[in-house]
Amino acid sequence: MEDLNNLSDLAGFALKPLEKDKRQPAQQRIFNELTAINSHIASLVQVKQMGLLTPENTRQLKQL
Repeated sequence: MEDLNNLSDLAGFALKPLEKDKRQPAQQRIFNELTAINSHIASLVQVKQMGLLTPENTRQLKQL
């Protein structure tokens, strides 16, 4: 998973998350949801790498 602070450039513009005080409520909700999904994916990948993946975990990983 990529660190949100190390996003690539797009047409010469650096892509960085807005500072918390500059985000609108909808942006903050989406940012929080994406952060949670990213963390969940990272956890499932770690479980997979440890060889402890269950069919339910496999299904969740495919959905995400």
